[in-house]
Amino acid sequence: MKNKILGAIVALFSVFAISTFASADEIKHGDIMIKDPWARAAANQKVGAGFLKMHNMGEADVLLAAKSDIAKKVEIHESSMSAEGIMRMVRQDNLPIPAGGMVELKPGSFHIMFMKLNEKMTEGEKVTVELIFEKAGPITLELPIHKAGAMKHGHDHSHN
Repeated sequence: MKNKILGAIVALFSVFAISTFASADEIKHGDIMIKDPWARAAANQKVGAGFLKMHNMGEADVLLAAKSDIAKKVEIHESSMSAEGIMRMVRQDNLPIPAGGMVELKPGSFHIMFMKLNEKMTEGEKVTVELIFEKAGPITLELPIHKAGAMKHGHDHSHN
């Protein structure tokens, strides 16, 4: 009997660990599905940015925070262009994800801001991030790091 219970606990823990830590382009945890996670290499080595899509397949939830060992401070920011043509960045205390909705973190919009980097964000490597949701709880994932100046997830086929 003890072996069956122990086996069930190990199996349950394995499923939980797999669903909450992944490096795939699609991670599902509870009602939240994360797609296309990526980060941009930090050109000045002081700050970096992370991007992804959050699909909510259940009731409304809220992204409360993001954490990572790569930086002393990690925040959710929104970039927008002012009427004067100046790009502004504003820290978000949280980010609502509507029921059945999708929120995209992308360049020029919402993004994860890594500030006071502890190490370089180098193209070809990955950065581990924990997203903390009000209802879904914590989700840990890896963001592949693309070249500095990258504007979208995937391969850049431009020629400079």
